[in-house]
Amino acid sequence: MPSYTSMEAQKLILIDSENLHTFQWAKCRKTGYHKPRDPWDLPLKLNQKVKVLRDMGKDWCIAEDMDGRKGWVHMAILDVSLERVVNFRKAHVLFHEETAKMLQTGGLRVFPDLSKYVCICAEPGCKNFKKDPAGLGVCVHDLEMLLKGSENYGLPFLKAERTRWHPDKFPRICHPDHQEELMAKAGRLFALCGVLMFPFQDKVRVGNDST
Repeated sequence: MPSYTSMEAQKLILIDSENLHTFQWAKCRKTGYHKPRDPWDLPLKLNQKVKVLRDMGKDWCIAEDMDGRKGWVHMAILDVSLERVVNFRKAHVLFHEETAKMLQTGGLRVFPDLSKYVCICAEPGCKNFKKDPAGLGVCVHDLEMLLKGSENYGLPFLKAERTRWHPDKFPRICHPDHQEELMAKAGRLFALCGVLMFPFQDKVRVGNDST
């Protein structure tokens, strides 16, 4: 297990799962506690379904059973091929708050990990797109689901979101050593926002043509 004291390990279990924006359904592959039987371990039975709430590293996670009990579980005993659930409203709020703070700080060295918020599209072409190390970790479908978490989703909203990620802004907020890389990623996100704008722009054109 990662290096935590007994008090820290038990405190980390106290996650408010109601406020999480995403979790992964999983199923237990075998019965029992792990050895040693720590008081913060979550006892599981074969085929028992749980929510994986947080990846804690070193193949450990914090999970919650169907009765609301939480504890540490080793990933080796879990089948995590089940559905990932995302609350898109909460995901978007978190995305906007964290990225707004990040973009204001300056000296940026790492581009935001968008897959942290939504990464559930399983289309074959998108899987390869998301594996690109120079990419964003998400595809246009993931981004659409994330941004639709805003009640303001529409053409004005997308224009404002695209402007937030204009590559020309990044020389002012990036660390010089990472400027080229981060500008390229910002350009990708800028372009994806543009793709999401197309359907709205087409409607505007059709409306103008009919008048």
